[in-house]
Amino acid sequence: MKKRLFFIILVILIGLFIIFYFTIFFGNQVRINYDESDKNYENAYKYLELGEYLKAYEFAMSSYLIEKQGKEGKRYAGALNLLGNIYEKTGLYIKALEMHYESLEIQKIHYNERGIANSYHNIAHLNMIAGRYDNAYNFYRKAQEIYENLQGDSLDLMENRKNLVKIYLSMGNYFITQKDSTQAFIYLKKALVLSKKDNDRLNIAQSFLYLGNCYFQCNDYLSAKDYYLKSLELNIEEKNRIGIIVNKINVGRIYYLSNRINESINALNYALDIAAQVNAGKQIAEASELLYSIYSGMPDSIEQTKKYAAVFLDSKKYLPNEAIQDSIIQKSIKYEVISKKNEEILIEKYKRKITIVLFIGLLIAFVIGAWLIYDRNRLKQQALYTKKMSNEKLLRYREVFSAIEQERKRIAVDLHDSLGQTLTATRLSFSGLEDLLRLQGENGRKKYKDTIDLLDMSSNELRNISFNIMPGTLIKFGLKSAVEEIIHRIKNNNEVEVNFKSIGFDEPAGEGPEIIIYRIIQEILNNILKHAHATIINIYLGKELNTVNLTIEDNGVGMEDFEKHKNKGLGWKSIFSRVEMLNGNIKIKTELDKGTKIDVIFTSNNL
Repeated sequence: MKKRLFFIILVILIGLFIIFYFTIFFGNQVRINYDESDKNYENAYKYLELGEYLKAYEFAMSSYLIEKQGKEGKRYAGALNLLGNIYEKTGLYIKALEMHYESLEIQKIHYNERGIANSYHNIAHLNMIAGRYDNAYNFYRKAQEIYENLQGDSLDLMENRKNLVKIYLSMGNYFITQKDSTQAFIYLKKALVLSKKDNDRLNIAQSFLYLGNCYFQCNDYLSAKDYYLKSLELNIEEKNRIGIIVNKINVGRIYYLSNRINESINALNYALDIAAQVNAGKQIAEASELLYSIYSGMPDSIEQTKKYAAVFLDSKKYLPNEAIQDSIIQKSIKYEVISKKNEEILIEKYKRKITIVLFIGLLIAFVIGAWLIYDRNRLKQQALYTKKMSNEKLLRYREVFSAIEQERKRIAVDLHDSLGQTLTATRLSFSGLEDLLRLQGENGRKKYKDTIDLLDMSSNELRNISFNIMPGTLIKFGLKSAVEEIIHRIKNNNEVEVNFKSIGFDEPAGEGPEIIIYRIIQEILNNILKHAHATIINIYLGKELNTVNLTIEDNGVGMEDFEKHKNKGLGWKSIFSRVEMLNGNIKIKTELDKGTKIDVIFTSNNL
């Protein structure tokens, strides 16, 4: 028992070790909860969504510096992603690329699918800026597949839908640049449906903006303006200044193309003022370039033309150009090579860890298997030893019993043949004195009769003793005849109805087994006659196929609790011992005032 308990504890400890190993393996590390970092991250994300890039940068940098202490943490990778987005929005494309690739490598180490998808999404944006459209599309598709397969609780599902909206918007924008308006509309409609489902007003506004871009590319300026104005309205309500700026620039461009110059100038100046407040360099460059184009075509607008030309020259560095695109391409290629090497290293580490885990698993399986084989063999040997000892005990028991029965048989024969014949001879001899004793008078005749009666009683008692010790009928005619003789004696001496049915015992089967069964029947009947007060006894003795069945049932007083009686007298002990000697099974069913039924079953192999 102690060995089993030790083995169970060992298996539990090994299992806990494997669970701990996999926990470390899959990067589910415990992280100190930096409340300040979390708040800074949330504020940075909020201001980024609203186009407040300076405030977003301040909070993002604070979170980044705290998270940098745990450089391998997933939240640190999130802070890198956030900074990369801010850098991209403010035209620092190379810096943004560095952040996103560093974040991607950390997310891969921790197998953080959502983080990996975010990094793919952001890297795709930068590839779009560099004109690497095929690469951008591949990154977008990878991100889309991850977002669409992610599962989680209700909060996770909402976050996943928000990410899906963004990737659908990006895919829509990709197809706009590829002049595939059909695919663009499909993705943008998907984005709009999901945004409305969660009442995500900022992404609804973004969906309207991209739909406006799609119509603009199709030269449907009227529909484009309607969607820009819808987007503008939502952005004003949500106080999203970058959204306001972009939509004002787009509306100003449509007014310009529609020759509504004054309205165009008003819209663009409005956008330029807000862009200056939030330091949106790219939008400053776009708005100032349009204003420069408008004023350069107007007479008497030299001062205005110079003004906006200066603003544009100062801010055009935020617009993608060939130098920036070349830098992005070079950096991207470099990071892609590094990323591929890191991925190969991760795969090798993964293989090594899997090998270690498999080795540990196989080792555990081997130990368990070896222990089970050992334990099985031990139990088997123990069972064989127990069986051997039981057989030896049973054999000794049978030998003792056989010796007893043989001695009984000898005594019974001696009593019957020797003492019985002596008593018979004595009676015959004494009978010859009858005439002599009759002359002695009445007193002599009485003594003669009393003596003859006494000799007859002694002969009868001797026959009864001889029968109880070893019935001659059993030896000569077998078990069935011996039981019938018992029943005959019971009926002569008791007012009991005994019914006996026997099958398969018409011929003697050998003294040994039949003597044991006879003793069992004899002892059970003695118990019934002594204690049960029964008026009816039913006996069935049958040999069928490989089974011998013995059933003895009475209508006596029964027993309330048989377990209290079975160990009290020698009778029951004798019965159980003899049943065990033949490897039989005994069942006793009894209830108070409802009689007793005893079923004994032997297999013929044991007889």
